[in-house]
Amino acid sequence: MTHTPGNALSHSYVIKAVNSCGNLTAYGAASATDVVDVTAPTAIGNTLTGVKTATAAYSWGTSASPDVTQYRFYGSSIPSGAFPAGWTLLQTTPTRNWTDPLASVRSYYVVTAVDGCGNESVPN
Repeated sequence: MTHTPGNALSHSYVIKAVNSCGNLTAYGAASATDVVDVTAPTAIGNTLTGVKTATAAYSWGTSASPDVTQYRFYGSSIPSGAFPAGWTLLQTTPTRNWTDPLASVRSYYVVTAVDGCGNESVPN
């Protein structure tokens, strides 16, 4: 887009759009179409590791998806409960570690990756 004000100087502008997920468009032709991200991130790359005593400290690997903004940590007392119905969301965190202060109540954990649009991966 070019704008020429009354003093005959020429100015050029570059316009970038931000979609509903906060993603910027590339420089180029303008479009009124918002492409919404509905693709879930990939699952966490490796298994959940931790040490369980009265509390449990856990850490996990990354998702291969570059747009992951947070992780959701779930706990259950049933090892094969259907996800997510049999699991309780314990923490949403931007980091890849969490300590469960009530580890004596829960014995099973899973982690999911969540992108900036709220799409959630399958549990690890």
